[in-house]
Amino acid sequence: GPPDVPVDWIIRLADDLGAPAGLLGAGVELVDGRLVGRVSVSVPAEFPDIRVLAAIERLGLHGRPADEDTRAPLELEPEAVNA
Repeated sequence: GPPDVPVDWIIRLADDLGAPAGLLGAGVELVDGRLVGRVSVSVPAEFPDIRVLAAIERLGLHGRPADEDTRAPLELEPEAVNA
């Protein structure tokens, strides 16, 4: 199955980028005994999308820019989050 997402993924994302990563909003639910959902995060606009998306993938998340014109925030779609 998909890798579990670390509970402290937002801290790890900020550490990986060497810059702040802010949680803007989230919706998480329990599906078949696993937590799944969507979150929106902000990262500094100067970071290339490819760098941010690579950092997200390393955490077991999948993401895309929420607004291609402004490049922020990112919407992430975790497959699973540890409780």
